[in-house]
Amino acid sequence: MPTARRIPEISYEAILEMASCGSKVLALRCVEYAQRFNMPLHVRSSFSHRPGTLVIPNGVSARNLPNLG
Repeated sequence: MPTARRIPEISYEAILEMASCGSKVLALRCVEYAQRFNMPLHVRSSFSHRPGTLVIPNGVSARNLPNLG
């Protein structure tokens, strides 16, 4: 989509809301498991080497995560 923009970081709650509304970005179960075990998700395209979106808990900065920030 020409108007789509990359979101560098997003919370579990925000991506769950997007997925539940039918955005077809991630499966709900994937985000639920990551949230339950407090694991960051790095969502990227399998068709390019561009940076993706980091799904992390509210109040956490990507700079504080080892090997991601």
